Amino acid sequence: MENRKSLKTFVILVFSICVSIPLTFGQGTLGRVTGLQAERGLIEIDGGVYSITTDAIKAGASPSKTIRSFKEGHIVRYSAKDQRLVSITLLDKLDNLPY
Repeated sequence: MENRKSLKTFVILVFSICVSIPLTFGQGTLGRVTGLQAERGLIEIDGGVYSITTDAIKAGASPSKTIRSFKEGHIVRYSAKDQRLVSITLLDKLDNLPY
């Protein structure tokens, strides 16, 4: 009986981890653009300043965009590592919603 309980707990734990990994890493973080210094390659999202490159824009789901496509108030999905954006996607249909 004790083994069944342990097995059930283990299966639930493994399932939870498998479900949460794509949700955490696959989609990135939602944020609002709060500042932009295109000439310096910097974008501010929710008060955090990140360097942005064309590679990060190309890695996102909106590859035709440029750094100048992002404006204050835009909602974006992004992934960052060490204050550098790995990918960023402009969510066109979500501009200037209450966030």
